Amino acid sequence: MRRPISLGVIGVSLLVLASAAPHWKDLPRIRTHDNERPAGTLIGHVLRVHLEARNALWFPHADDGPSAPMVAFAEAGKTPQIPGPIIRVPAGTVVIASVTNSLPDSTLTVYGLVSRPAPRGDSGVVKIPPGETREVSFQLDAAGEYYYWATTMGRRFAYRTREDSQLSGAIIVD
Repeated sequence: MRRPISLGVIGVSLLVLASAAPHWKDLPRIRTHDNERPAGTLIGHVLRVHLEARNALWFPHADDGPSAPMVAFAEAGKTPQIPGPIIRVPAGTVVIASVTNSLPDSTLTVYGLVSRPAPRGDSGVVKIPPGETREVSFQLDAAGEYYYWATTMGRRFAYRTREDSQLSGAIIVD
């Protein structure tokens, strides 16, 4: 007499992934950012940039390889990128950044959109509830390489994992 086959944990996991697949399948693909083109529009000494955090599919090894759902930054209306859009400006530029959280159920906490050198006590933390936009303005006077990053899980930079582990971008001040 044969014993009935049990789905077990692996079988149930595969069923859950299969049922979720159409949702993720419809997401935009994340593009690998070449860090050649700066984000936003620079007029005089003011850069205006519109960033958006949203769900997308990342193909880290090859376009036809396995993918993973991730949260990634994009310029508004453009393809999500890893790393996120680069903010590159000459020293003395004021950056006016609007950041939209397009995630349906996660608060986005953004770090690093702050003046350089950073004023004492200014951590540059911006919390953005789902579906909302916040605008920040800061001046970049100190030449150097910096970064901005975000989390949806409330973790420090080094401890981000899973969906928001790639949610970051460069700031270059020439």
